[in-house]
Amino acid sequence: DREVARYGVEMTYCEEEKFNECEKALFNQFLTILQPEKTKEIYIFPYDTGWEKSTYYDSSKIDAPNGAMLTDEKSVLEEVKPDVVLVHGDTSTTFVTALACFYMQIPVGHVEAGLRTHNIYSPWPEEMNRQLTGRIATLHFSPTETSRGNLLREAVVDKNISVTGNTVIDAFKTTVREEYSYKDKDLQLLQPPKGKTVLVTAHRRENLGQPLVNICSAIKELALQFPELCFIYPMHMNPAVRGTAHEILDECDNVNLIEPLDVEDMHNLMSRSLLVMTDSGGLQEE
Repeated sequence: DREVARYGVEMTYCEEEKFNECEKALFNQFLTILQPEKTKEIYIFPYDTGWEKSTYYDSSKIDAPNGAMLTDEKSVLEEVKPDVVLVHGDTSTTFVTALACFYMQIPVGHVEAGLRTHNIYSPWPEEMNRQLTGRIATLHFSPTETSRGNLLREAVVDKNISVTGNTVIDAFKTTVREEYSYKDKDLQLLQPPKGKTVLVTAHRRENLGQPLVNICSAIKELALQFPELCFIYPMHMNPAVRGTAHEILDECDNVNLIEPLDVEDMHNLMSRSLLVMTDSGGLQEE
């Protein structure tokens, strides 16, 4: 936002309304930390689809919000009449927004373009989301030369690809500070020791059930083997994740199960950790 503001470009932000307070807070963190300067308005998409917590965790209902979101996107696009729409990453919101723009013949710029596993079911649905978004997009902003190469092999015109670097690195330049003080009360009490902290996250849909049991059992084994290390696991809001984590890890003295962290606490905790163990693609990038 700050960069495009230098050129007099007016930005409008659109954000889907999340189903839990933790995820709703993420967008507010963005606004607080980055303080976008040229925002005309922020559109929050309400859903009226009965898409509640219970259906979010049912993988058979993964498509539940897409139809409503497509309708909401079209309404915003008709009102704002943008010259170009930027979408980021590989979420269903990203793909549906690109699809809405396609129907209205509005050019799309895809940030973080060209990431590929070439297996449409892994990660699911992200791999297909980014492939389909890539077919719709006019402008492709790739984080690396590798992702640029993926697009070239898919016959994307070279002049439409820009290697911009990784947005995660840009975020870290804003959030990570040497003298940072944690806001989370658990972290304030723990004061995780630099170089002796292991940060853990696990939440992916494909890891629910026995895979997550295996992950937590491995964490328990490591915690017992290395009692001098401090393991910190900010748990996802999914009850299926929290139940397994509590059942296996509650009795480990050096494993701390805490609530989800905001982006500044998370980034600074990561920067001070000895090791990060995660199934999150975004966290792996960070």
